[in-house]
Amino acid sequence: MIAANGTPAGRVPEIGDAVVVDELDWSPDGRFIAFLSDLAVTDSDTDGDLDVWTVRPDGTQLTNLTTEGASGISWQPLPAGSEPQPSPTSEPTVSPSAEPVGRDIGLGFNLCDVSAVGPIDFFGDGTKGKAWTGTRILEDGTCSTKYDNPYGVAVDYTGDGVADSWSGETIEYCGNCEPWKAMDLNGDGRKELIVIVDYFTIMHYGVYTFLDVEGRPEIEPFRIGEPGNPEHELDAGKPFTFWVGGDAGLSDWFYCETLPEFWLTGVVSTIEPPPGAVKTVNRTHVSLMTDGIAHILFADTYTVPAETDLELPYTSPYHSDPDCGIGVRPG
Repeated sequence: MIAANGTPAGRVPEIGDAVVVDELDWSPDGRFIAFLSDLAVTDSDTDGDLDVWTVRPDGTQLTNLTTEGASGISWQPLPAGSEPQPSPTSEPTVSPSAEPVGRDIGLGFNLCDVSAVGPIDFFGDGTKGKAWTGTRILEDGTCSTKYDNPYGVAVDYTGDGVADSWSGETIEYCGNCEPWKAMDLNGDGRKELIVIVDYFTIMHYGVYTFLDVEGRPEIEPFRIGEPGNPEHELDAGKPFTFWVGGDAGLSDWFYCETLPEFWLTGVVSTIEPPPGAVKTVNRTHVSLMTDGIAHILFADTYTVPAETDLELPYTSPYHSDPDCGIGVRPG
């Protein structure tokens, strides 16, 4: 050994005769040396495998860490203040699984079924962040196999790769949900996040915004304002979502000329209507305001004879257009 100023500082004592040391690495604090060696673990250990050992620089506390061979070594420093503390217990220690379950994005719990999109400049200041959807790991440390396990949305708006905010489990039903697009919908200079809740012939979207909570921005779903339109599945207080597309007697349109306002129009009918059947029309005029509320400006529900060919305002027969650049144009 030699000091940084070039002064000799002694020699590490020998640890055995004819010992092969294939690799060695000082611990970050300089208190130990880790190395690979064929040093015998027991008197009968004659296979010549290289195992991991540690030793003090003065030759004391020689410790064998593996017995089935190893191909490399690497110290992993613990973050400051996170040194493990002894916790005696009579319960047997359960070995962790070989593969970590879920994904750690800095929330304090892992996420399962993670989808991400980025980079996103959420606040228009040049900082490129990221958005995720996922569901929390279960209490037993496993991922749920249920298709509709509640999902949430997480965002990194500071650009350090670590999530800064988590919406909680606000997506009650998710068919391969994922963050899809970010754009300023309410004119506050921040980008809202549009999430695909369900992939289907009728696409289902949710919209999230930043709200200041105790002096810091938090990602939250827009909530449906009073009076809502329950017939359009827009219940006041629930997270705001909307549908675009058509299938099996259902049709939904999205129409927008000038943000933050747009129209949602939906039609429900039977596929082969019997005589006297009707189709139901739901229309809702929405404004996405900076208070995080999807304000309902107008809501109307009525029926017409099923054979009626509708010419509805704020719709197109095949797709939603215009849509203010949001991109919800299937068909």
